[in-house]
Amino acid sequence: MLSDNLLKKALLLDDSNLDLFDMLTGKRIEILKTIRRSEPCSIRALAKIVDRNISNVFEDLKLLDSFDLIDFVQDGRRKRPIIKHETIIITFRR
Repeated sequence: MLSDNLLKKALLLDDSNLDLFDMLTGKRIEILKTIRRSEPCSIRALAKIVDRNISNVFEDLKLLDSFDLIDFVQDGRRKRPIIKHETIIITFRR
């Protein structure tokens, strides 16, 4: 059984979110892991860490944001990507 505290912090999905599975490419998962591990101070810093073009990283970030997986924190002129949910729970229907 999952605790109420965990459920409050989790993103709850069901198998009707199949687009999410298609969207989560290796490079986008690498972006999520890097944000979690390195806490980059900007999109440019993230692009440098993952060794990718900033415009491609930004497009991936916008897509991850549209699926509610990340958020942006405005820091002066910079946007800092952050992980929005500690846990993602996916349920499958029978």
